[in-house]
Amino acid sequence: SGDRDGFSGLYLTLSRANHSCSPNALRSDRNNGMGSRKDLIAIKPINPGDEITISYLTEEMLAESSSQRLGHLRSWGIACQCGACRAQFELTRC
Repeated sequence: SGDRDGFSGLYLTLSRANHSCSPNALRSDRNNGMGSRKDLIAIKPINPGDEITISYLTEEMLAESSSQRLGHLRSWGIACQCGACRAQFELTRC
């Protein structure tokens, strides 16, 4: 996808990280003057075999209700099934 500066890139490792509203990693963007670098940084313990997840949403969007978050994600064709959304759904179903 295109960056604000008109450049684009293909990030093979980063593109494998799926969305979660309660992610265990985050994406870090760094510019070293020679180009952009994207890193995955663990923010929770990740055990061997665990899926590495990031949030596709902004911090503000993550603070919204699950139905609002799902609306944002639906526009990208994503039906979130993460633990945070399932837990909130269970609470509202009771």
